[in-house]
Amino acid sequence: MHASSIAINRIAAQTEHRLSQKYRAIQALFNAQPGPIRFFLDTQAQSLAEAVVRDALKTSFLLPDWVVCQPGFDQPALLPARYRCQKLGSWKDRLSETPLLTLVDRRLTVLEHVSHPAVVAGAVLIRYATVSHLVQGLLPPISSVALSTTLVNRGALTGQDGEQEPGFVLLEGSRAPIHRYVRIFQAAFRLASYVAVDEDYREKRHHILGRWLDQCHALAIYETEQLIWTLRRRAETQGLNRGLSLSLPYFDDQYLEVRLHDFPVIPGGRIPFDPALIEAAAREEQIKVSEDLQLSSATRLHLIAELRMIEKAFEDRPYPKITEGIV
Repeated sequence: MHASSIAINRIAAQTEHRLSQKYRAIQALFNAQPGPIRFFLDTQAQSLAEAVVRDALKTSFLLPDWVVCQPGFDQPALLPARYRCQKLGSWKDRLSETPLLTLVDRRLTVLEHVSHPAVVAGAVLIRYATVSHLVQGLLPPISSVALSTTLVNRGALTGQDGEQEPGFVLLEGSRAPIHRYVRIFQAAFRLASYVAVDEDYREKRHHILGRWLDQCHALAIYETEQLIWTLRRRAETQGLNRGLSLSLPYFDDQYLEVRLHDFPVIPGGRIPFDPALIEAAAREEQIKVSEDLQLSSATRLHLIAELRMIEKAFEDRPYPKITEGIV
């Protein structure tokens, strides 16, 4: 294995270890709360999680009157009254069409950075309880989910007739819309990235989304093939001689959405096109992506595979080099 790959894998393992430590610490803090406080947090989290999933126009939640700020210290701390009631979804937010998930995350982040320890603990606990309800309360149990999920086949992606309908997961013998579950997984991860180390989250993600994830990767690969076809066509018509930047679609399996990876290939100006320029740019981007730890290892491999497709775009159909200047 290449030395840089070993270093990247080591850093990724360290990152997961830190997330695991954070997750266990917050879990211990939640378990340190007296029963009535845990019940209160669960009640608030249930309402908040459901509002986030349906992207309600507005919502509100309460922080508890008092909390235990550290595991092992049974003496509770009182929260200032002015912090207890949190309302979200003003008319300005509605005009800007800001998703409720974003508003919740912002508000909890603000509360987690105030100077009062009890307020910080209360916000951390509300976040944890909300994510827990998203995963354990709004997602179905694994036993009720068929592993073979309905998927979008390649024929459907290419505009041909397919035998299966997209967007459903098999749930206790019936079909359930998969996009609701995608929203739940997205909300859980965006509220607390440490949920990625939770075993229940991982198992449900695998069983509920199943091969749908593979098909999302396949869709991005198909769009990359279409991009290569467009590049070849423009090269044949001398349409790449005034600069080129690419936006490569890829599927981010942490955020569960297709994103674009933008990178320059040929600077603007009257520069004759040469396939070697695309090859060099694609190789350089592969190095950058391999070192981008904000992406999961699976997403990095997926994006690098697409960049290799771009790198080899003209290998089986070499484009004749231009020896004369462009007029």
